[in-house]
Amino acid sequence: MGDGRSGKLGADRLDVNDLPDAGDRFELGKILGSGIFSNVYAAIDSESGKNVAIKIQNLNGCSASEKDASEEYRILRDLSSHPNMPDFYGAYTNNNAVELWFVMEMCEGGTVVDLVNGLLLQNKKMKEEHIGYLLRELVKASCFLHDNHVIHRDIRGSNVLLTKNGEVKLVDYGQAR
Repeated sequence: MGDGRSGKLGADRLDVNDLPDAGDRFELGKILGSGIFSNVYAAIDSESGKNVAIKIQNLNGCSASEKDASEEYRILRDLSSHPNMPDFYGAYTNNNAVELWFVMEMCEGGTVVDLVNGLLLQNKKMKEEHIGYLLRELVKASCFLHDNHVIHRDIRGSNVLLTKNGEVKLVDYGQAR
């Protein structure tokens, strides 16, 4: 249970009571992104010394967000081995199981939106071969998901991240089914 991957899934529900408590294992840093139900933070895992990203979702008894969280957990847990998906290090709870924490690979390169906006500030545009590379990697991720009977349902520039090595990662499976 120490790796945060052992929470039980019922037919379609994650039992957060079976997840380990994050305690003080992670040192939260700056906010990387925010959505309707969650925020993503840069963090340091004190056990491994690794830089990680943590998606924190407030559960607050909302059954819709719990269903989305269960599906996202299942996808991250079962399918994160693909090179175009973020490595998944586990799920944890915090604040007496009010918050659900998904701990994942940090993608230091930021979002594709950040990349495009940064280029525009320099009065530049993304080259066709770079666009082709991004699209090819997204198609690989989508095909892998579809082969596993999953549809993402929210592919957009802010959900496409880059690692420091230029790898393309499709993230945010909260709307996936």
